[in-house]
Amino acid sequence: MKDIKSADSIIKTDWTLPLTVDQVIWSQGADPAVMRRRRPKILRIAEDAVAEEEAVIHPALLYRRMKVENFYHDSLELEDGNEIKGEVIGKYLAGAEEIIVAVYTIGDALDDRMAEVMTECLPCALALDAMGTAAVDELGRQVQGIFRSIARANSMHLSMCFSPGMIGWPLDQGQPQIFRLLDGSEIGVKVADSGRMAPRKTVSAVYGMGSGLSEDTVSPCEFCAVRETCTYRGRHEEFGKV
Repeated sequence: MKDIKSADSIIKTDWTLPLTVDQVIWSQGADPAVMRRRRPKILRIAEDAVAEEEAVIHPALLYRRMKVENFYHDSLELEDGNEIKGEVIGKYLAGAEEIIVAVYTIGDALDDRMAEVMTECLPCALALDAMGTAAVDELGRQVQGIFRSIARANSMHLSMCFSPGMIGWPLDQGQPQIFRLLDGSEIGVKVADSGRMAPRKTVSAVYGMGSGLSEDTVSPCEFCAVRETCTYRGRHEEFGKV
């Protein structure tokens, strides 16, 4: 399927997410090598989850490129009179010439399937949830690859991904800003007053593009509220660079 352009936004739905059993195990906070030695049943459940990918994972991306007209304090003033602002935005995107605001999701079929399985086989439901986490992570890597290609084609660099809820950009500050610029319903995404999105495996984000931006500023882990205890701290590069 070709990309669909709606007003200033673009929708992309033709994705291939090559998930592995190891990705599912890692997403459950376990080491695949250890599971193979000690818990082979967990591996079999993970294999069953991966086998369901085609039926329950339906990825979609909605994004919009916008020029930055001005920068003031911690705010990027955009071409249409809107703004993106926050402590982390001001610190790392002050040199952006454009931004890309994006929402991507794997759809709601997985949520429905997990609800079916939950009462029958809790480990199976947990494996499906982990498969969904691995899928949205893989989708995020591919999304970033597309945006980096756009930046390079315009002789610019792409910043790291900044999402509402990160340290320096609270959910209640960042989420309304993004959903003022994008209509998430175009890809089936809803956002509650609390900032929580549905489907569950959905990410909202902003990326900066500019000739003076660095593509390797800092690890995303430094902006996470659970960075001191997270199983995945420092592993973002291991799971694939774009």
